This record gives sequence, C-alpha cells and structure tokens, in this order.
Amino acid sequence: MTNVSCVNDRGAYQIDIEGHANYNDGPDIVCSSVSTLSFTLMCAIENQEADAKNYNYDNGDVHIHVKPTKENQGTIDTIVETIMLGFAMLEEKYPDNVTLQW
Repeated sequence: MTNVSCVNDRGAYQIDIEGHANYNDGPDIVCSSVSTLSFTLMCAIENQEADAKNYNYDNGDVHIHVKPTKENQGTIDTIVETIMLGFAMLEEKYPDNVTLQW
C-alpha cells in the first residue's frame, strides 16, 4: 500500500509518499504512476523559488517540505493541488493500493 500525506501548514507543505503499491508482483502500473507523480512534484517544486525546500528520497519513499515565498505561493499551491488530484484519481481507481490524506 502506498500512503500519500499532504499537510498544508499556513502555506508550507509537508508531503510524504511511502510504501509500495503492491498492485502486481511484476511490472506495477500503480507504483509506476505514483513514482511519476512523485518525481514530477519534486521537479516542479525544485524549479520554484521558496523560503525553504527539503527533499528526501530513500528506498522509494519521498519526503518533501517546501515553504513558498509570498510571490510563489499561488504557483506552488497549483502544483501541489494538481499532483494531489493525480493521487486522488489513483486512490479512487486503486483503493487497495493507494491512500491519500489531503
């Protein structure tokens, strides 16, 4: 089970993506989808100015903390909301493999 958590604390985001989807023993389309969304999120945030950014990628788990600048708050909000929509779609389609706390 992949667990995705996204907390917005007064505009700063803490995003944690942990676990393996376990949809399939071989090629796993759900895990691939989670990885694609995770790396897209990291790359999109990396290209934005922020007061604080911290990424940790360890053994498939992703942890992101970002505190946008006032000027970039709207852009980062849009990035995070778009990626979380992708995770919500995965959770709806594969509820035994993905959970989202948002």
